[in-house]
Amino acid sequence: MPAEQEIIYTVDEFYDIFDETNERVELIDGKVVMQAAPSLTHQTIVGGLHSEILIFIRKNKGKCRAFVSPVDVRFDKYTNVQPDVLVVCDPSKLEDDKRITGAPDFV
Repeated sequence: MPAEQEIIYTVDEFYDIFDETNERVELIDGKVVMQAAPSLTHQTIVGGLHSEILIFIRKNKGKCRAFVSPVDVRFDKYTNVQPDVLVVCDPSKLEDDKRITGAPDFV
């Protein structure tokens, strides 16, 4: 009996399935990866880091934008992740006010 084949999704198929859900889920090399809810300690650290980055950007009159998860980052046809904290300096990477396309400048 042949082994069951693992399903590989494209990012577009992934969006069709998960775009409107509140689930923490990423697509890595075409494979769906469910994420656990972060701990309170994790959220405290992420929130503090995001705040410090925002302060730095504003203090230096930077044009970059800082984001905190969950925000989709589409790397290629088969990978869509949600980094905890990220910075984007190239406005063309801000796809449609819903997600980022391409590598952030800082993760």
